[in-house]
Amino acid sequence: MDGSPVAATKALGHVALTYVVPADNSALAIEGVLSALASRSAKGMGNAYRAGIAASRAARVVLTADDLPFGFDDLEAAEGVDPVVHPVVVGSKGHRDSDADRALLRGVLSRGFWALRRVVPGMRTLDPQGTFVLGSDWARRIGPQLTEPGYLGTTELCFLAERLGAQPLEVPVRLSPEHRDHRSRVTVRDVRQMAVGLWGIRRRHVPSVRDGVPDAPVQR
Repeated sequence: MDGSPVAATKALGHVALTYVVPADNSALAIEGVLSALASRSAKGMGNAYRAGIAASRAARVVLTADDLPFGFDDLEAAEGVDPVVHPVVVGSKGHRDSDADRALLRGVLSRGFWALRRVVPGMRTLDPQGTFVLGSDWARRIGPQLTEPGYLGTTELCFLAERLGAQPLEVPVRLSPEHRDHRSRVTVRDVRQMAVGLWGIRRRHVPSVRDGVPDAPVQR
């Protein structure tokens, strides 16, 4: 995963958004839809998202893939959500109303990863690796607490949100046809690394979560 976040702006109703997409070809992928401005970060999805959050200036921050796997379903669902009450909105493949059927192997792996997240850090979010629409003030306060460099970056974000009382609001999405047939590239080594990574997230953040983050909003 390349570490080049692209920050871009799009209107959601009357709300400006900062898009953060961690890939070199992001500007091409969203050409004609967004006006993009690339910045650099260390390699890794988590590093790219953290840099994009820090550079954000809009009312909301969108963390997504460069090929927009759910189109704009996540944004449309987030449009009527108060970012103060729900600072973390997730376009979730795990939502019961989502249309995100994939191959059997991917389904088995997803359930296995859910079990790991439930047991190791005790997370309730069904899909912490979906797309994200964040309240920007909340995101910039939490950003310095994020340390995961790679694909567990958004899982770490969800863990902190849950522990601070801002349970992520998961909304349904429709997976684009191009993504339904993608083969899983997850290996046994990846599963082992995820278990180790989840334990590391819990170990690093439980003391800081106990102390709290100043002015972190509590979900009502």
